[in-house]
Amino acid sequence: MTLIELEERVKKDLELLRYPARDWIPETPGVLDVLVIGGGQAGLAIAFGLLRERVNRILVLDEHPEGQEGVWETFARMRTLRTPKHLTGPDLGLPSLTFQAYFEARFSEEAYQSMGKIPRDLWMAYLRWYRQMVQVPMENHAKVQKIIPLDKGFEVVYRTPEGMKSHRARRVVWATGMGGAGFWKSPEYVASIPRSHYAHTCEEIDFDALAGKRVGVLGAGASAFDNAGSALEAGARVDLYMRQKSFPNVNYYRFFEFTGFLKHTADLPDDLKLQWLQFLLAPQPPTEDNVARTRNHPAFALHAGCNWQSARFEDGQVVVTTDQGEERFDFVIFGTGFQVNPKVRPEFKLFRDFILTWGEKHPLAGGVAATYPYLSQDYAFQENRPGTCPPLKHLYDFSFGATASMGLSGASISSMKYAIPRLIDGITRSFYLEDAEHHLNRVKLYADEEVTWPV
Repeated sequence: MTLIELEERVKKDLELLRYPARDWIPETPGVLDVLVIGGGQAGLAIAFGLLRERVNRILVLDEHPEGQEGVWETFARMRTLRTPKHLTGPDLGLPSLTFQAYFEARFSEEAYQSMGKIPRDLWMAYLRWYRQMVQVPMENHAKVQKIIPLDKGFEVVYRTPEGMKSHRARRVVWATGMGGAGFWKSPEYVASIPRSHYAHTCEEIDFDALAGKRVGVLGAGASAFDNAGSALEAGARVDLYMRQKSFPNVNYYRFFEFTGFLKHTADLPDDLKLQWLQFLLAPQPPTEDNVARTRNHPAFALHAGCNWQSARFEDGQVVVTTDQGEERFDFVIFGTGFQVNPKVRPEFKLFRDFILTWGEKHPLAGGVAATYPYLSQDYAFQENRPGTCPPLKHLYDFSFGATASMGLSGASISSMKYAIPRLIDGITRSFYLEDAEHHLNRVKLYADEEVTWPV
């Protein structure tokens, strides 16, 4: 099957599965049914799921240019995805929309069988094709500034190249992946380094400019190794430091890939969720592919069990005080992770103090998950004090912040097969229950006759 033939197959499949085809949500003039913030893989799949359920007045906002949504063209620097190539999810059960179908149509079945893991650039190419196939309504170059709670729903204010804009919506989905769950962490001493001489792994980095320079990387996770590998390939000399004597080598995400966990972790009682969290929130190790980029490179040195204590800028270089003495670098990269905390998000300023967190729900058991939002079983935020912000039940968190409440979800391809339908079901359920009287009144007026008897 060629790619053109596959695209015709997708159109036919969507036509065959269009039932029920009737619009059903009452229109509120000037108000969207759902506004999705974030146009990466999750935002695309959420929009597709809504459209399949005939939630048609939707819009996706993304701050990046068209075709560069999500992390794959920005700070994801791995060569391949870490998940198995046979995963499904964005397709929402439509075989012709799977990555495998797309790959085989572009190349061949034999090429798919011989491929190890999915190359990162091909995954992004698939997502661009996917957006085209499912016709997601999206506005790019749209940076959300604030979300304003209203009596019914929200107003979302965002910045564009043409100026400030806003939309009102009955439901809002926060589909911002990992970075949108809180903030990226950097050591306090970063303030003493000029902005031109350091970056976090989540930021854009001009690796070509690092050729011939000495680069220091701090971190033991996958992103630290990805960035070290990118710098090495650009011609830099790289020293990677980590406070652990060895990096984590057990990837619990591979264990989690079974139906029970992926589909029903959100249904567990809190005491069991808290026990799962020690594994769910454990550091994810670099893959063999990550490590292979650096292991035998002559310009790479690994300093295990050696943390950075402080740093200063001196004579055009970053002077780092490590556990083993001072080192000088031309540029440093921090792979120091992120902290989930919706209460620091500037977009949530008007209501963030009302968001219920795990630490507030279970003060003695929050632990590492204390600042994660405590969500309802349909991904909605909840109030920490009843009645303080009722619209929160219509704001859905599909970022990494959902992990403590829902298991693998907002920033995991592995979970999409089950997580997206749960979210969509929650949204459509809320619409139907809220509009139940409207639908009842309509059926009372329904008078279409199917059988007539001649008189």
